[in-house]
Amino acid sequence: MTILKSAPRGVLLKSPPGLSGELDRTLELEGLDPDQRLAVTTEPGPLALIAGAGSGKTRTLTSRAAWLHLAEGVAPDRILTVSFTNKAVLEFDERLVGLLGEAKATAIEVRTFHSAA
Repeated sequence: MTILKSAPRGVLLKSPPGLSGELDRTLELEGLDPDQRLAVTTEPGPLALIAGAGSGKTRTLTSRAAWLHLAEGVAPDRILTVSFTNKAVLEFDERLVGLLGEAKATAIEVRTFHSAA
């Protein structure tokens, strides 16, 4: 997985104080590989992931969106996720509802590249 973002050395790889444990379990961070974990927990801002089929992009990006809201305090309506296929968008939506609940999940923009343009 390639992470396209200039992240400072020593970027956050664990939950912030007071959020560890439960948040890690909620987002299943323990099940992510180091690159996925870095993508999820890196500082707020634009982030692009480039990886092959079956590499965990959707899981990583849905965890990232939930992390931005739960750990970083970013409002759901300020988060945009973009993918190539409608199938991936539907999967994003389902996973976000599971992580954040219906109201917060539907506030996050989940689009294909074509619909976001």
